[in-house]
Amino acid sequence: GIPMINLVNIPKGEKIASIIAMPAGKRFSFLFVSSKGYVKRLLASQIKMIRTCGIRVMSVAPDDYLVSVVLLDGSINEVLVVSRHGKGVRFKVNEVRSMGRTARGVIGIRMKPDDKVIALAPIKENHYILTVTELGYGKRTAMKNFPVYHRGAGGVIVQGFSWKSGRLVGMHCVEKDDEMMVITNAGTLLWSAVKEIPVYGRIARGVKLINLK
Repeated sequence: GIPMINLVNIPKGEKIASIIAMPAGKRFSFLFVSSKGYVKRLLASQIKMIRTCGIRVMSVAPDDYLVSVVLLDGSINEVLVVSRHGKGVRFKVNEVRSMGRTARGVIGIRMKPDDKVIALAPIKENHYILTVTELGYGKRTAMKNFPVYHRGAGGVIVQGFSWKSGRLVGMHCVEKDDEMMVITNAGTLLWSAVKEIPVYGRIARGVKLINLK
């Protein structure tokens, strides 16, 4: 592949947080989330002209960093933000107004000081939330089990955990006919049909998806 440094000048100490495709000929916006739970909405029209050195799309505090971004094209009305400790809040995207490029944003989820956001996903009815923990446990949970809150709430339990499962590291909104991959930091890959992942309630730990060395 091509090193990203050949496409954009990345300042020392910064890392790539997300890559997203931008559809042509449509009006859309982006929803950003940081590790401290701040969310921000930015119109795509504000970032059309991008220099090789990049432009700032969100201000973050020294102890914070960008985690994820979702493209909003009008078909997405709700999102789910989840934390490493297994808490999550589902809220409507229209509760986050559009802001300037240098704004930090507003609180999307309230967490304990030792917790942090690990994922942001668009919500689709009749889908499932797929969660995976750092020690290889995972499950599906029906979307109806996640009530809608206002932005800034503490949310509900999304994933139960123990010393066997470890903390939450990944979350996606999936259909039962989808396929998924789990990849470890050592390069081991598990490819599975989503329908083979059991469905559990929100507080369940799930089942072992992959054996780690």
